[in-house]
Amino acid sequence: MKANLKRALRHPLTFLRSLGSFAISHHPECESFDHHSLRIRGHRLCIGCFVGYPVFAASLVSLFILSFRGIQFELPIEFLFGLVLQVRVLLGKLFHTERVSVKVVSKSVQAIGLALMFFPVLVIGMPLLLKVYLVIMLWTGFNGVTGAVKMYEIGKTCSSCEYKSHWSKCPGFKRTVDRLQEAGFLTS
Repeated sequence: MKANLKRALRHPLTFLRSLGSFAISHHPECESFDHHSLRIRGHRLCIGCFVGYPVFAASLVSLFILSFRGIQFELPIEFLFGLVLQVRVLLGKLFHTERVSVKVVSKSVQAIGLALMFFPVLVIGMPLLLKVYLVIMLWTGFNGVTGAVKMYEIGKTCSSCEYKSHWSKCPGFKRTVDRLQEAGFLTS
């Protein structure tokens, strides 16, 4: 299979529709990945995105509100505490769990830790351009590590399956692959 990236860039909404539930769940429609998604009104939603991002935003807004109300923070300690929470969650990945409730709590803790890391960068006295650079570096580092862990988990799960990552045959990806082919985003 070959991806038609030009078509995807020219028709992003059609591409997203062709991805189906994969666009918002980020995992195959397979029972091996059920514990990575929440089901809300018949839709599968990625726990990391639909729990993590709102908790991150709420935590960051809460920190700003507390700061504006006069509560003082020890910024280096806050950053280090956020980093410890991030490392704790990543180490927790070594102890694989399939309980959705545990994953929701883990993603929430990870999001709070990330907010604790971003807040000092946003409020410390330094030029705006440097703040933007540091935020981009933190975000890139976080997403890089999270993405690597996610790819490792998916690869490990898919390689232990009878379909061995042959996504055009895998029942969890077959409908997505078929829709992408029908829309011209994948060619044989």
